Amino acid sequence: MDARTGLSRQILIAMSAITVLAGILVFFGTYLIYSVIVAVYPLPEADGWLTSLDLAIFAALVFVTLPIAAFVALRLARRILDPLESLARSARQISAGDLSARAAASEKALAKPLP
Repeated sequence: MDARTGLSRQILIAMSAITVLAGILVFFGTYLIYSVIVAVYPLPEADGWLTSLDLAIFAALVFVTLPIAAFVALRLARRILDPLESLARSARQISAGDLSARAAASEKALAKPLP
C-alpha cells in the first residue's frame, strides 16, 4: 500500500468523523435555536407538533449551517493535509536514499515569529 494513500485515507476518515460530529452539532444546534425562536415568538396554532412553518424554519437553519460546517471541515482538512503531505513526500525521498530532501514549510508557518 502506498504511504500517500494511507495518509490520505487516515485524514479522510478523521475529517469524515469531524463532518459527522459537525452534522450532529448542527442538528441539535438548529433544534436549540428553533426552540428559542418558538419560545420568543410562539406560534398561534397549537394543534400539531410540526407545522409547515416549523419545517421551513428548521430547513432554513440546516441549509445555512451545513455549508458552513462543510466549508470549515474542508479548510481544516487542507490546512492539516498540506504539511503532512510535505512530510510524507520528504520521508519517501529520504527512504529512497535522497538525504538532501527537506519538508517545505507553509507560508503561514513562515509568517509567524517563533516565541
